[in-house]
Amino acid sequence: DLLMMLNYSENLRVYAGMNFITSTIPDEVNLLEPQLGFDYQRNIFEDVLDFVAGYDMRVVGSRSHQNVEIRSYYNQTLKFGLEIKTWDDLGIRIMYQGYDGMSEFGMFIGEEINFASSLAIEFKYY
Repeated sequence: DLLMMLNYSENLRVYAGMNFITSTIPDEVNLLEPQLGFDYQRNIFEDVLDFVAGYDMRVVGSRSHQNVEIRSYYNQTLKFGLEIKTWDDLGIRIMYQGYDGMSEFGMFIGEEINFASSLAIEFKYY
């Protein structure tokens, strides 16, 4: 993975990069996957509660194989929620996450995921 990041402000970080895949099963998976996105975090209550959001887009797909044309797909992930800062540099995030695109992993690779959403709890150590 190669990822370049630019901090526009204390609250906003923008990134772009490329994933290089060295070995794939099936063989038709793209070896290069461009990626871009942003992360945003803003304090909304003292130093205890933050609003957090992020967006990530990747171009994935398959190379031409046996005279079949190249197909690319845009996988998008959007998430937003709240982060509660606790003791000893630990944060607890309660996030909504949405995903739209193609499955990239396992036996469902290349199958379309119209829009999957979930509620997540994340632990963040600073």
